[in-house]
Amino acid sequence: MRLLSVNIYFDPDSFGGATIIAEHMAQELDAKPGFDMTAVSARFAHVPAASVVRYRTKHGFDGYSIGLPFAVRDHDTKRYANPMFDHALRSILETLKPDAVHVHCVQEIGASFFDVLCEMHIPFAVTVHDFWWLCARQFMIDSKGHYCNQTRINYARCAETCGELGFISQRGEYLARQLNKADLILTPSGFAREMLTANGINAEKIVVNGNGITMPGPAYPQLRKDYSSEKICFGYIGGPGPIKGWDIIRAAFADVRFEDAKVIAVDAGELIGQSWRNDLEQGWSGAELKILPGYTSDTLDEMFARFDVLLAPARWKETFGLAVREAIVRGIWVIASDAGGLSEDIVDGQNGRIIPFPPDAQSLRKAIHERLSADRAPFRNGQKINTIGDQALQLAGLLEAMVMQNNSPGPALRKSQGDLL
Repeated sequence: MRLLSVNIYFDPDSFGGATIIAEHMAQELDAKPGFDMTAVSARFAHVPAASVVRYRTKHGFDGYSIGLPFAVRDHDTKRYANPMFDHALRSILETLKPDAVHVHCVQEIGASFFDVLCEMHIPFAVTVHDFWWLCARQFMIDSKGHYCNQTRINYARCAETCGELGFISQRGEYLARQLNKADLILTPSGFAREMLTANGINAEKIVVNGNGITMPGPAYPQLRKDYSSEKICFGYIGGPGPIKGWDIIRAAFADVRFEDAKVIAVDAGELIGQSWRNDLEQGWSGAELKILPGYTSDTLDEMFARFDVLLAPARWKETFGLAVREAIVRGIWVIASDAGGLSEDIVDGQNGRIIPFPPDAQSLRKAIHERLSADRAPFRNGQKINTIGDQALQLAGLLEAMVMQNNSPGPALRKSQGDLL
């Protein structure tokens, strides 16, 4: 099967959990007999029109990078329907002639290229990594930093804090139509599936394909020993904004001197040339704070070996929560909000502590104090959590079935053929 993977980012411009999943699945599938992988991603630069660069990814298969004009306005339709990307992708499709396409995150590159795939009769699957499909702000966080707590999306309510009703409703209705054109829709959790079906996405097309976790390597136990210290290290992976709860962490540590604690915040923005260091440091007090640059799949063990506790007080109900699972399988205690798919693999009191949603500084501070006074020995994780291999095996079967079904004659055609016999 000639399979094309489409994601906003891809090696060498890797950024975010969804990109990690996209790259892992592409690498795993390419290694399976019968699969031949190619990746397509975007790069944002000051170019007058879309330009295509072909290169060799570090995973051993070809990638195509489509250069797009750098700036798009917040309420620009190009954020969800981008004809420049469509035109460039069409030329790639005509050259490669893939049997199927696997789509991941498409913010900024848009979903209008789905029409190109339909026109060319190429079956395609879409993995919904977050709620960009439902929310113009992607994470269902309003302009005041609060989760909107909607299930069935009311565009009029969105417009109260997020912009003009006409644009928001037009965007939402368009993306629902486009997503329903997919032959297969994949979600990382049951929570994400329920959100999609509540908003008019065809339930018969949706399958939960739980994200796979990179298991710790053989050197991980020694790394844990190398980075051990007298102070308990609380790790945070995310930006300085309210989405991942950095403001709550800052408030939880403020006004109290945590002599036995230190905090490591990962500046993932450095991976795309947008350092968050100053914003993360601003207003910090109460404990030692260290900012480290973002990690890659190759340095994941080294980063997590520094943590005794992972803080994940998300303000939005996440579809999954990759870092939470990566911490759990490495014996790291997790303090997370009860935020949708984020906390599905946390057993409260056994491998972490779930704080109420929406999270607040008081409940987080209580959980921090609890951990500071507890036994520091790593816990034994008894949860069955999907590995990358588990996810890829299920995904391969789903994609093969999708292509086989697409290549089979439909009921009407089969009937007419039978009439001729």
